[in-house]
Amino acid sequence: MSKRWQLRTTIRAREVYVIRQLNRPAQTLCSQCDERVVMLSLYEAVKLSRLSSRTIHHWIDENSVHFTETADGLPQICPSALLARLAKECDR
Repeated sequence: MSKRWQLRTTIRAREVYVIRQLNRPAQTLCSQCDERVVMLSLYEAVKLSRLSSRTIHHWIDENSVHFTETADGLPQICPSALLARLAKECDR
């Protein structure tokens, strides 16, 4: 009589990103969703989302994410809107 063995592997992945920066401004009010957030630079949004800057610029152009522009013309992206857009993309 032979014994049967069953092997079950469960993998759980969990990632937490903490974005810290000295001299970072306090939370601001996103004018489009009325939430208090710390706006992300394009570089931070790319790192957080693991998308290309081209994709995020495309989302900005189609108003899929909330953003403002700095005095230098650089986009500052609302993290709440970015995460909502990422979730929408994953549901497809």
